[in-house]
Amino acid sequence: MGRFGVTRLALAPPALLAIVRTAEEVNASAMVLKVIRRTKVGINDQRVLDVIASALSNFIEAISYSILGFGTVEDTLTRVIISGSKIGMNKIKEEYKVRFKTTVTSDIVGDTSGYYKDFLLTLIGSED
Repeated sequence: MGRFGVTRLALAPPALLAIVRTAEEVNASAMVLKVIRRTKVGINDQRVLDVIASALSNFIEAISYSILGFGTVEDTLTRVIISGSKIGMNKIKEEYKVRFKTTVTSDIVGDTSGYYKDFLLTLIGSED
């Protein structure tokens, strides 16, 4: 793996987001690897999967940080939910439930209120 591949990955977040969206739609990492191999951008397959997993973990941690403790960090929570809806909120919700043994929805309902709560719940969608 050359330095070019890492630089290209770092400089091409829209391409990485497109890969993540594709993975979300087909719900299979094997398909992601096929897409990566077809693009021939010179990057290691595992490294891309690590970046995707790391991004998912960062979203989950940011949601938790925004909600847990005294009060809500509304700016962070809003940004994370909006950004997360672009890369695959369903996967974020699944991983959040595994990690924290509760749902994003129940944490948002328990920590927010009014129109803000309704806004966030609309963005994250149902837990089915």
